[in-house]
Amino acid sequence: VYYWLIDLLAFNFSDLIMTESNQQAEHISKSYFVPKKKLFRAWIGVDEDNFYYDSSIPKFPVFTVIFRGALMPEAGAEYVIQAAKALEGENIKFIMQSGGMLLNKIEKIRKELNPKNLELRSELLSYEELRILMQKCHLSLGQLSDHPRLDRTIPHKAYESLTMKLPYLTAANRGILELVKAGETCLTCEPANAMALADKILWAKNNSQELEKIAKNGYEFYVSNLKSRVLAQKLLDNIRGLN
Repeated sequence: VYYWLIDLLAFNFSDLIMTESNQQAEHISKSYFVPKKKLFRAWIGVDEDNFYYDSSIPKFPVFTVIFRGALMPEAGAEYVIQAAKALEGENIKFIMQSGGMLLNKIEKIRKELNPKNLELRSELLSYEELRILMQKCHLSLGQLSDHPRLDRTIPHKAYESLTMKLPYLTAANRGILELVKAGETCLTCEPANAMALADKILWAKNNSQELEKIAKNGYEFYVSNLKSRVLAQKLLDNIRGLN
């Protein structure tokens, strides 16, 4: 009740509230009795000094899938390990650059299944190291579970994948599908389904031209809609609209 009251006061005393998705705005409006006119969906974007497309970085010689980020319940990292096991014989490499609260659980699953094509790394990388690693890969994985938070949230790595012209594969949850479109600017699979994930990864490997087109569309969408200057202008327009 204490924390709810703090949020209630913060939201209702504000003139403008930035949210990461329309679903998040709807949730705040209902949960804290906030007029919808106060709420503004503001895409997060990226730190353009650290994340950007660099065509000089070569891809790994083997089709490589990267899953990066904190190992939270909504991440669905267990499905990555299961999908890697299912694709052991398909000449596909998996890199999990991850750490966090569920690391021990994920390590246990990896040891039990022991996929030979998966590497789990938990060391913290610099922005430059992370950017180079991601750009060397062929496919970036998003959040893969059916956790209720994914109806409202959009991970940073979605934006970072778009700006680096890296094809993005995510579970088809409502939050992320406000930002990207299946088959146009991203690939999707059924949430919490390792075999659906494996099937879509294999499709991506075997359909390089279509995958390249999706990556190109995603990058062009980023340039047109998600650059810092564009996002700042939209925020300024909403602030001016208050007067």
